Amino acid sequence: MSAGIYHDVLGLVHPKDSQLLRELLGMELISFGLIVVYGGGAWKFWKGFHRTSFSQSLPTRLSLSLLWPVLLVANKSYRRNFNKALKG
Repeated sequence: MSAGIYHDVLGLVHPKDSQLLRELLGMELISFGLIVVYGGGAWKFWKGFHRTSFSQSLPTRLSLSLLWPVLLVANKSYRRNFNKALKG
């Protein structure tokens, strides 16, 4: 049994606890979705990195792949290269 969620004798969740359960499941789904999007973006950029104008060294590739959300928002040159990497 999870902490904070109580079940009756039949094992059913009480109505007042079902709201908490829905909120927890919602947060887990949002977290899972963000992880999938982050991982997918990093993977696609990693696989298409050869199409970019960045130095082809492993440290550059690794750092730019892991920092893609921040760089995508903050850097116009990175945005262009990110789009090149994904179009492949």
